[in-house]
Amino acid sequence: MNKLLLETALHKLVDIAYKGYFDELIELLKIDSIFCDSLIQIENLINWVRRDSFDQEFLFSLHQDELVTLIKVFTKLDGAVDKFTFGTNTPVPCLLYRLSDLNCEKSKYDEIVDWIFKNRTNKSIFPFGWDAFDDAKSLNEYITLAELKKLKNEEYRIKNNIRGVENRLKDLDKVTSDLIDAIKRRDVGSFDKLIHKGADIYHILEDGQSIYDKIRLVKTEKSKDWTRLHKPLVESLYICDCDNNGLSIIFGDFEPTKEIFNFDCVSLSARYDHGFGFSQLYKFVNDKESEEIKRLCDQANANQKTILLPKQVSSKWRVLLTPVIKTNDERDILVYKNLMADIFNKCHELHSKALYMSQYSLMMSYKNHQIKGIIEAFQELKKAKFNGVEKVYFDVDMRFRQHFYSEFRKNLVP
Repeated sequence: MNKLLLETALHKLVDIAYKGYFDELIELLKIDSIFCDSLIQIENLINWVRRDSFDQEFLFSLHQDELVTLIKVFTKLDGAVDKFTFGTNTPVPCLLYRLSDLNCEKSKYDEIVDWIFKNRTNKSIFPFGWDAFDDAKSLNEYITLAELKKLKNEEYRIKNNIRGVENRLKDLDKVTSDLIDAIKRRDVGSFDKLIHKGADIYHILEDGQSIYDKIRLVKTEKSKDWTRLHKPLVESLYICDCDNNGLSIIFGDFEPTKEIFNFDCVSLSARYDHGFGFSQLYKFVNDKESEEIKRLCDQANANQKTILLPKQVSSKWRVLLTPVIKTNDERDILVYKNLMADIFNKCHELHSKALYMSQYSLMMSYKNHQIKGIIEAFQELKKAKFNGVEKVYFDVDMRFRQHFYSEFRKNLVP
């Protein structure tokens, strides 16, 4: 296509858009085939969906007024002229991204976005990417709908929390009754589970003794340590590096925000879907709605790298985000080895002495190569240095704790 024809078409479009003659533009395209072909060629050059014809150099050559003109033209023509009916292949997002790259003034950018909402007929034109508010008819309405959704999500989360607390309150009497039955059966294995469910251990029985006293008596008779009611059952091992510096590796089912542990660094999976109970993140940061934290979570997963959150997110500990580890993850052992090594490097930079690893606390199952990768990282650290780290707490579900411990002991302890 002749470069002069494209420039002429662009100048004509700028004038038409400035005057708002979009109906006249539609009629002009029907009778001026050369002008119509020029506009089709421009769309092919600036739309990255057209991989065979997209020309980044041409797109980058357009100044702000030309970009705004093309945004308005392709929004207005979409659906009004057959040759410019794009559906999901609309070029408008490409032009908007480029406009934002040019540091367009926010007020001007918002004005363009508002214009799109008010003039689009193609609901696939999303100024902010794909989202649920395709019926918004103005920028203000979009912002209001987005705020409403955020509030409804928060309302849903709060209602869920309230419902959970109410259910636990309803269950307390039954759980306490079940614990009394377990004492009568001398079923020591059920004691901890029922206490963790909220049974009232200070309830007074018919003989005047409390449930607490009864449990202690039964456990003493069966040579069980009463402290299991207050501390999580843990397994630990001790290894040394090349300079004979020691490192304790502790496996348990912890409640780190309630229990007293001397850790100063927390390693968490980079996910923020706390409304569904999967995220540990919101136990350890102050701002539960931080967009910056969400952005860093997405960045950690996209780049598959460990990211240190800013110091101000918590007054108690430094927080490391690691890429999400899924139950059915089939990635190579080296991925987990490098991930563990990366966490230790970050701890060294922070002068951390005790690290809490939460990644395995909520997993329903796991792959053996995930454990092997972590063990290989510790084998390398033993040959080098622990760099000041003295303790590592692995939060592991009680179903898998013994296997974790035995694999670590077999491969790390002489």
